[in-house]
Amino acid sequence: MPACRQNGLPMVKSGPVLHWILSAADLEARAALVDQFFALYAHEDNFPDENEREEPRYILQRIREGSDKPHTHLIAYTIDGRVRAGAIFEYYPLSACCMLTYLFVDKKARDRGIARQLIETDRERGIPGLVAHLREQGRPVRAVFFETNNPFLTPEGTDSMAPADRLTAFYKLGAKRVDIDYVQPPLDREKAPVTNLYLCTFPRLSGDVFLLSINTLLCFLVEFYHSLEALEGDLPRELERARDWTPGTAPGFATAAIERMYESLLRNDYAAAGVTYLKQLPRRERPQLVFGRASVCLEILVDESYYRIGVRQGGAAGYLPLSGGSGDPDPLSAHQQNDRFCVVTHSFETDLLSYAYQSAPPFYTRCFNFPGFREVIVRFPQTLAFVSEGRQEMLYVLADGEQQRHATVRTVPRRGGGGEIIHAVVKEIRLKVFLNYTYFFNSEIRIWHLVFSALEDTGIDEIDLIKLMKFFSGSQESKTEAEKVRELGKIKFVIPGREDRELDVIQLFEEMSGLRYARREDYVGEADLPDKPSIHAIRTGVVGIDTDYCRFTAVGEGDEQDRIREVLAQLFENLRSNEEGKKVSSADVQRQYARNKHAEYVFEAFCGITLGIFDYDRMGFEEVSDTLVPRSATESSFLTINRGVLSSFGYGDSVFAASVNTIGINPYLQIPSAVLAHNEYVVNDAFARSRAVLEEVMGDESVVDIRKLEASRKQIRQLLNIDFLPNVFQYPTEQDLFEYGLVHRGILERRKRTQANLEQIDHLIEESNASLDHRYQFWVNVLLMVISIFQIYEVVTSLITEIGGPRLSTFPVLMKLTVLLVLIAICVYIAHRLYRNSSVDSGKRFILRSRPAGPTP
Repeated sequence: MPACRQNGLPMVKSGPVLHWILSAADLEARAALVDQFFALYAHEDNFPDENEREEPRYILQRIREGSDKPHTHLIAYTIDGRVRAGAIFEYYPLSACCMLTYLFVDKKARDRGIARQLIETDRERGIPGLVAHLREQGRPVRAVFFETNNPFLTPEGTDSMAPADRLTAFYKLGAKRVDIDYVQPPLDREKAPVTNLYLCTFPRLSGDVFLLSINTLLCFLVEFYHSLEALEGDLPRELERARDWTPGTAPGFATAAIERMYESLLRNDYAAAGVTYLKQLPRRERPQLVFGRASVCLEILVDESYYRIGVRQGGAAGYLPLSGGSGDPDPLSAHQQNDRFCVVTHSFETDLLSYAYQSAPPFYTRCFNFPGFREVIVRFPQTLAFVSEGRQEMLYVLADGEQQRHATVRTVPRRGGGGEIIHAVVKEIRLKVFLNYTYFFNSEIRIWHLVFSALEDTGIDEIDLIKLMKFFSGSQESKTEAEKVRELGKIKFVIPGREDRELDVIQLFEEMSGLRYARREDYVGEADLPDKPSIHAIRTGVVGIDTDYCRFTAVGEGDEQDRIREVLAQLFENLRSNEEGKKVSSADVQRQYARNKHAEYVFEAFCGITLGIFDYDRMGFEEVSDTLVPRSATESSFLTINRGVLSSFGYGDSVFAASVNTIGINPYLQIPSAVLAHNEYVVNDAFARSRAVLEEVMGDESVVDIRKLEASRKQIRQLLNIDFLPNVFQYPTEQDLFEYGLVHRGILERRKRTQANLEQIDHLIEESNASLDHRYQFWVNVLLMVISIFQIYEVVTSLITEIGGPRLSTFPVLMKLTVLLVLIAICVYIAHRLYRNSSVDSGKRFILRSRPAGPTP
């Protein structure tokens, strides 16, 4: 084959080839290749920031000299003899770490998988092969680091590749971020430190994919700074500090930047164990679906036997206690001056209830007084952290990112903790908002339904939908409940026209209702609830989506929007087959993915909504098939229950259409969900009371107040037998939702455990009654003995007097005294035996109080 020459390098038609340049001999033998390599390296399309790009002469000098400060290697990637990509790879022998210092690809050759071939797939001539080569030479490799731009600190357009796109590419290659406030030292005396970089690692190349030794990291930082002449202090002494560091000690590095980075490491998970947990690279939010008709209902449960209602009077500052009307079991109903009939919900609710509950329903639902606003602006934070399968993930948006019709990313001013003004990046969406409630008469529990509904002309995307669902779902993606509450507190709500005031979800409820709850001063019970309802009061919720109003965020070809209908039709058919017992195999799902390029994402997104999780795009065929198991499925819809979420997907839903502008969501979903939430709270309350009773009385030194024990038993029985609602529904779908929800949410299991505790309490009460009976019998026997002693004494003394006669004046007296003492001794002995017999079966002291015990005056 003829060859041509360009810049002195033979140009031969060939496929991709990777070339190693490791020594001065390689530089000389491949001089033309090296020239092309550094020409591409220095091109403005790769590293436009000169502070991030080391001068080639320093790199070449280290290779010629065989320097270990650090030992430097080049990998050139050629196609048809032309350098199209390259990597500069350094080895730091004192810390046994590597640094992928630079990775660059010709702009015309990007998106062809070249970076993946260099880093992952070519295990002979790529970076994995180079790592193996180092180990064969007896050089251990404990970690492979690299730097990449932080998208929050790097403005768009200032880098050769958008930082968000680069992070996405590295994410797919398995890279992870070291959670440290990283500062790159100046690359030479004429350059400045760089603070807009992440320090990252390829854990697959070195071993542990989750943890990194802090000693290894500190040693690398010391050696890295030394190689760039930025280390202050003696190298051996600083390395000794890094190697000898143990948790709980302060190394005291001479270099201020290293010391600050060390201090930032201490906030990380497992730092106390001497390691740091590697985090996933942040991913930019990239929603693909928009729902024009979708609603999320947050169920705020309030136990009004514990809380009293305050009604706003004369502005937002004053709330007056609400007292109920005479004969009305619901004080709020009396305040609203209605007979509990709601023109919006009454017909739905009556239709749902079975015949036995038509005339005397155990609850009622109504729309609350309509507030002065019907829309709300939701502000989501710039970043959203979550945990998935052991990985710490983060999604984010950028202030200068792409603006979409359904959402806006902007910067808003906020007041900091010290009163200063700070500017925060938020993602804003505008939604309709509704407020209604379901009140349960026997239990005095009111469940408020705070409903957020999409505006049809703008809609809501799948990621924002799941963000709202996080108020009642997806706890598996939070490290702790406290962290989940902290993250939810970052979601703010703004009433249009009042943009200067941000509200949390409870404040929004108070603003809409004009009500504020506070603890009752006269409450007597075992409940341990906060002074006012909080985010913890939101445990369950409902999601409804009309798929007729589903579209893609990116507008494609003319038939793209119609293809989603094909996907959903097949999905509904699959789910109906699942319900009928014909489980759809993963092979069936895979064939549908192949037929329609949108099917995979739509199926996964619906799984994410069903589960209330963000990490749905990792789901495989089997997991999709297992997750989308409906409780009810038709040709056009399906229902699922997962933990605290009741979700509905479908098209042509006339009930949803009829209620979307009144209560905001399908009442045939809202009411059954409220009954399940009510029963869950009632059973949990009963279980907590029963456990508290048993814990109080099971100690060896316990003093059991029988009246209190009986009162607790009565309360628990009331909760289980009266407050707990049976299946009150008329139709099979709602009946099945109720029965399945009781099992799926563990309500029936908790009820059984409460009943078992109740049996123990019954036994304790029987034991206490038996103990009291024994004690009563003991005192009766003692009284009979006293009477008997007097009778016996009278007979004996009379006999002694007759025997002794008048001549023995002292003998009768002594004999009488002796007899009396003997009788008293016998009486005491018998009483002691009776007392022991009355208490031998009980290790507790049972008391019967006529009034609550108080401090002794």
